[in-house]
Amino acid sequence: AKRDLRRGGGGPPDGRWTGFGDEPRVVEMGVSRGAQLACYPAAASPLSDTVARATGGARYVPHRDGVAVGSGGVAFALVEPGFCMREVTAILYLSEPANWAGEGGGGCEGGMEGGPGREGGRDQPRVVEGGAEASRGGALLLHLGADSADLTGETASSVVEILPVGGRLVLFDSRTILHEVRPHSREDVDRVAMTVWIGGAHSVQGLFRHCRTWWLPSFL
Repeated sequence: AKRDLRRGGGGPPDGRWTGFGDEPRVVEMGVSRGAQLACYPAAASPLSDTVARATGGARYVPHRDGVAVGSGGVAFALVEPGFCMREVTAILYLSEPANWAGEGGGGCEGGMEGGPGREGGRDQPRVVEGGAEASRGGALLLHLGADSADLTGETASSVVEILPVGGRLVLFDSRTILHEVRPHSREDVDRVAMTVWIGGAHSVQGLFRHCRTWWLPSFL
């Protein structure tokens, strides 16, 4: 169902979350009733044979889950309210235990989180040297600092690789972070992920408040 998310401290007196970025703004937060459950089959399964031959494995091309503030117009907001109100992407990996750190690729710097994790820290998020082609199969790539018009990641200041380790939860800005899923070429395990997009009130009243807050100022 629907729940309000409140920031614990440092925000406005009424406790409302002010969103990502340097400019504070009132953000009405809610969790949609719907979610996306994605299964990238193991390359050895009959279901994925055709995909594997065509693409090297099931994947998701670079994209953003939301739109920038004020873009699209009110008409677009009325047609795709859920998409326009996305603030935070939350991905929970449900894959079975596997040695994801041993899956191909190289050219990565040390783990970003400092201490060692499973597989001696090799399954921790890493900054990839050499771009997407140097990443490991099935990984989520975040193209940080990419220009708003960039849909390939070529302008990114850095690329972060996150392996789909079961139980791992990833949160990022739906509106600005360009991301992709690299081809899943494992033959021994499916890649399973559940995604929920947080933001907006997910109601008619919330949509009107959203349009007033995000688009009306651009006409004044």
